Amino acid sequence: MRKNIRLGGTVMVYYGITIGPIVETLAQATTPGSLWYASYMFSKLTEKICEKLSEIDDIQIISPYYTVSENKEKDLKNQPSGKCEGYGKYHDRILFAIREDDVLCKESRNNKDDFFTYNNNLLDNIMDEFIEDIVIDLQYDEVGFNNDDSRKVKEISFIKNYLQVSHISMYDDDSMIVEKHGVINALNYYLDCLEMSRTIFTQQQDYLNGTNLFQRLFYSVDEKESSHGKNVNIKNSKLMKPFISSENFTLLHKDTKEIRSMEDIARYTLEKKTKEGLRKRHYVAIVQADGDNMGKYIKSIEKRCENRGLNLKQEMFHFSKKCMEYTTKSADLIMEYGGIVIFAGGDDLLFLAPIQPSKDKNIYKLIKEISDTFDSVFSAEINQQVGSGKRENKLSLSFGVSMNTEKFPLYEAFTAARNLLFNEAKAGIVKNNIAITLRKGNSVSFGFNMPITSNAFQKYCELVGKYYGLAEKIEEEQKRLNSVIYLFENWGNMFAYALEKNDESVDNVFKNLFDHEIHEYTDEFLKDIKQLAKCVYCQYKSNLTKPIMNTSVVSENGGVKCIIALLHMAKFMIEKDIDEE
Repeated sequence: MRKNIRLGGTVMVYYGITIGPIVETLAQATTPGSLWYASYMFSKLTEKICEKLSEIDDIQIISPYYTVSENKEKDLKNQPSGKCEGYGKYHDRILFAIREDDVLCKESRNNKDDFFTYNNNLLDNIMDEFIEDIVIDLQYDEVGFNNDDSRKVKEISFIKNYLQVSHISMYDDDSMIVEKHGVINALNYYLDCLEMSRTIFTQQQDYLNGTNLFQRLFYSVDEKESSHGKNVNIKNSKLMKPFISSENFTLLHKDTKEIRSMEDIARYTLEKKTKEGLRKRHYVAIVQADGDNMGKYIKSIEKRCENRGLNLKQEMFHFSKKCMEYTTKSADLIMEYGGIVIFAGGDDLLFLAPIQPSKDKNIYKLIKEISDTFDSVFSAEINQQVGSGKRENKLSLSFGVSMNTEKFPLYEAFTAARNLLFNEAKAGIVKNNIAITLRKGNSVSFGFNMPITSNAFQKYCELVGKYYGLAEKIEEEQKRLNSVIYLFENWGNMFAYALEKNDESVDNVFKNLFDHEIHEYTDEFLKDIKQLAKCVYCQYKSNLTKPIMNTSVVSENGGVKCIIALLHMAKFMIEKDIDEE
């Protein structure tokens, strides 16, 4: 029989709350402003629930990291501090514990879910107050504030049906799943089940012609000018008002205080003089990141608490604090880079960013810096895992990145980044990957999936930084790389044969194919291309790297395809704008 993991030697009841539907709401966003609103709305609801829970004596919030001072106010002194403001910090789940003796409905275990009812209908009251704020935001339209009572009643009804807050509770010895996975993972498992069983809300057809109210809020006048300007509903929202004057709110343009558009993000630069006429100046990256092996690590925390008699709540609380430290530091990195932080909470990140705002900064380098920040914050935990021989289960971070033109539908880009993260980067046994695609046309895209810490990714980042930062001789660099790509595409089988054999064979192929007077290659450039090719092919043979392409490439060899994808993406960094060609 599994020993109970108890706080202070008493029986604990654990609760889990899930809030949604987040992904479905984010997928409706059409502009950076609406994507921010969709994310921050749910984060604010989580924060309000945590705030009310913290007012109840002996409630111990485990996740997210949320502390209060002695007077029950939010404790900012012990929060990880950063410069960036106005982004979602609290994820869609709340885990907390309370002693069994403190649960008001303690007649029997079957009634423990009534905790919220016995605490003055806690969740219902929070929702009613929160919905009032959202309805005020919805009452702005093209002609200003519309305070129509009948419309307001219908809007309240809509939001009550749309927002879904569910909860579950258990004792630490409640079921076989607790026995096997631990109470925290068991709660998360049941919360997963609750999320999958959510009802699908359909809008009444007699209200606004069946329009989803959030679509009205998001579309509104975002796509056209009006007397009130763009993003009028979002900018006038109660959620945004606290950050309007902030210099560290990444959603707003620092000078005009207008909500930044996709075009604003794409053209953002940190340089005084910027090379214009480049294709990348019309592209935006949407990035989603998620922690790897978090469930396994949480299970190890519970096991350690059980074996050593440690306090589970304190250990989990410490882990939650580290998660907030990593996301806070990452948000500052994104802000300094010129991106828009949509969400940075728990172990998740969601942000929009330019491809390259300066000579020394690009999207690949930013992702590497965020990954390094994660490793630094969790260094003690990672070293402990590696030292105990559990390298494959170590904590790490994976990324899904979708790079598209500024005109590409944002909701499609968001879905693409999410699919890259969960269906590519996190799909295999080995995690800590970046799955990235560059869409260059309706039917043409190049991309790859590889470990962030691999030599191949390191060599690629070095190649981009060295030759394709803000190159002065763009035409020469582009011509040179075009010829390299041409040779790999047309002699792919020969490259594959050589890469399969040994270094001498690779050297011979490079010497024969590249040693021509019309190819103005330097020895250093060929050496860098050769090293990249060998690293990528080695990763491919070890099933650690794969191409993600939608194009007609002659070579059938996956390793060569991956090399070609990387070269095309490097060339993109110095490609002229189509209008300039």
